[in-house]
Amino acid sequence: MGALLKQTLNKARTLLRCDFEENHRHFYFYCPGCKRLHCYNVNHKNSNGALWSFNGDFEVPSFSPSLRYLGYPTGTLCHLFLTNSTLVYCSDNPHDHNGKTIPLPVIPESEIVGLFGEDAPIERLAA
Repeated sequence: MGALLKQTLNKARTLLRCDFEENHRHFYFYCPGCKRLHCYNVNHKNSNGALWSFNGDFEVPSFSPSLRYLGYPTGTLCHLFLTNSTLVYCSDNPHDHNGKTIPLPVIPESEIVGLFGEDAPIERLAA
């Protein structure tokens, strides 16, 4: 993956789009079950060969298929759908949100800083 070109946070502060060189685009969101960011790759395959589709609506996002995240180094599992700005947790999650449906939460500022550093230029769309 090439260098990071641009980061944009949506109006609701629930989705962070990161554009990289070589036409790579990632979308980050906060998972309150895992208490960390998760990421969708939408125009290139990840290291496991997975690729997701995006509905194109930055404010009311939907991705498919489901995201099955295996956390490193703990090996924790998270399995969910993100549909119409809603997280729909599958029944195989070991955390408190197992089987629940919740609104997509605001990304904590500490998560953004932890990912990109305090000085990272992020375009923040006005609410």
